[in-house]
Amino acid sequence: MSTKQNELFVPLQQKVKGAISAVAKEKGLNFVFDVSQPDNNNLIYTDGTEDITPSVKTKLGATASAPATKAKK
Repeated sequence: MSTKQNELFVPLQQKVKGAISAVAKEKGLNFVFDVSQPDNNNLIYTDGTEDITPSVKTKLGATASAPATKAKK
Protein backbone atom coordinates (compact mmCIF):
# COMPACT_ATOMS: atom_id res chain seq x y z
CA MET A 1 0.00 0.00 0.00
CA SER A 2 2.87 2.35 0.81
CA THR A 3 4.42 1.73 -2.61
CA LYS A 4 1.17 2.56 -4.36
CA GLN A 5 0.75 5.70 -2.23
CA ASN A 6 4.23 6.88 -3.23
CA GLU A 7 3.56 6.00 -6.86
CA LEU A 8 0.52 8.29 -6.87
CA PHE A 9 1.77 11.01 -4.53
CA VAL A 10 5.16 11.81 -6.09
CA PRO A 11 3.74 12.98 -9.44
CA LEU A 12 1.19 15.10 -7.58
CA GLN A 13 3.95 16.71 -5.48
CA GLN A 14 5.95 17.46 -8.62
CA LYS A 15 2.91 19.03 -10.28
CA VAL A 16 2.22 21.26 -7.25
CA LYS A 17 5.88 22.31 -6.97
CA GLY A 18 5.90 23.15 -10.68
CA ALA A 19 2.78 25.29 -10.29
CA ILE A 20 4.26 27.09 -7.26
CA SER A 21 7.47 27.79 -9.18
CA ALA A 22 5.57 29.05 -12.22
CA VAL A 23 3.39 31.42 -10.18
CA ALA A 24 6.39 32.67 -8.20
CA LYS A 25 8.29 33.43 -11.41
CA GLU A 26 5.26 35.13 -12.99
CA LYS A 27 4.91 37.37 -9.94
CA GLY A 28 8.64 38.03 -9.63
CA LEU A 29 8.88 36.44 -6.19
CA ASN A 30 12.20 35.35 -4.71
CA PHE A 31 10.76 33.17 -1.94
CA VAL A 32 7.52 31.33 -1.16
CA PHE A 33 6.81 29.95 2.30
CA ASP A 34 4.23 27.37 3.37
CA VAL A 35 2.29 29.11 6.14
CA SER A 36 -0.57 26.61 6.28
CA GLN A 37 0.44 25.40 9.72
CA PRO A 38 1.19 27.82 12.58
CA ASP A 39 4.82 27.77 13.77
CA ASN A 40 5.90 25.92 10.63
CA ASN A 41 6.93 28.40 7.93
CA ASN A 42 8.78 26.12 5.53
CA LEU A 43 10.52 27.52 2.49
CA ILE A 44 8.95 25.82 -0.52
CA TYR A 45 10.44 27.91 -3.32
CA THR A 46 13.48 30.09 -3.83
CA ASP A 47 14.97 31.44 -6.99
CA GLY A 48 18.43 31.15 -5.40
CA THR A 49 19.44 34.73 -6.13
CA GLU A 50 19.57 36.15 -2.62
CA ASP A 51 21.81 34.75 0.11
CA ILE A 52 22.49 37.05 3.05
CA THR A 53 24.74 34.56 4.88
CA PRO A 54 27.99 36.50 4.18
CA SER A 55 26.44 39.74 5.44
CA VAL A 56 25.15 38.05 8.59
CA LYS A 57 28.57 36.50 9.22
CA THR A 58 30.19 39.91 8.82
CA LYS A 59 27.65 41.49 11.18
CA LEU A 60 28.39 38.79 13.75
CA GLY A 61 32.15 39.11 13.29
CA ALA A 62 32.35 35.48 12.20
CA THR A 63 35.15 34.28 10.01
CA ALA A 64 34.33 32.75 6.68
CA SER A 65 34.30 29.00 6.47
CA ALA A 66 33.58 26.81 3.50
CA PRO A 67 31.49 28.74 0.97
CA ALA A 68 27.81 27.91 0.77
CA THR A 69 26.68 26.37 -2.47
CA LYS A 70 24.13 28.27 -4.50
CA ALA A 71 20.88 26.62 -5.45
CA LYS A 72 20.76 25.58 -9.08
CA LYS A 73 17.80 26.47 -11.23
